[in-house]
Amino acid sequence: MKDFSYLIIGNGQISRHIKKYFSLKKIPCKSWQRNSRSSLERMAASADIIVLLITDSNISGFINENPFLKKKNLVHFSGALNFKNVLDMHPLAAFSKRPFSIEEYEKIPFISSNPKQVKKFFPKLKNPVLKIKPSMKPLYHALCVLGGNFPAILWFKALEDLEKKFKIPRKFIFGYLEGNLRNFMNNPEVSFTGPLRRNDEKTMRSNLKVLGKSPFADVYRAFKKTR
Repeated sequence: MKDFSYLIIGNGQISRHIKKYFSLKKIPCKSWQRNSRSSLERMAASADIIVLLITDSNISGFINENPFLKKKNLVHFSGALNFKNVLDMHPLAAFSKRPFSIEEYEKIPFISSNPKQVKKFFPKLKNPVLKIKPSMKPLYHALCVLGGNFPAILWFKALEDLEKKFKIPRKFIFGYLEGNLRNFMNNPEVSFTGPLRRNDEKTMRSNLKVLGKSPFADVYRAFKKTR
């Protein structure tokens, strides 16, 4: 098994997670961010593989600003975008500020248009690697956002108002939300309940009335149209 040398570019949340994962796996790697005093070109010259963990919209520009990178083995983690001569591997995971255990990291699947290359570049990582067509990545990412990001906005709205306006302790609200997630995981096809499932127009009209001009009234109407 070849021991590659890695350079991680970026200092955001996912960068910190990947560096932590590499540390737990005892995979040596160096890192660089824009406020580094070290020369990026010099650090890149000594690396076999460079992992670009920067904002999606900055990836192309960053490579063009540093043309010496085009001669290196590059990897990016964007779930939506494709870049010529840059290997894609998107971690299908919900990262947070909390570092994970090595067992949690190893369970994360990577979604890539070239799984064989992922396994070649990262031979010490035993994560599942699932194949995706490059043309399908925008839809894949949109679905990840729908399923992974938007529910948190709804949960926070419910948490904030139930806690402040009705003085319901947070632990009970979390229990309610956790129960809904558990129901979904156990039987996703029939897990959602309430007036949308029953097609209870009277209750839905009442819900919309009290939501008034809140943006969440429009969210409610949008969900109503999906059923």
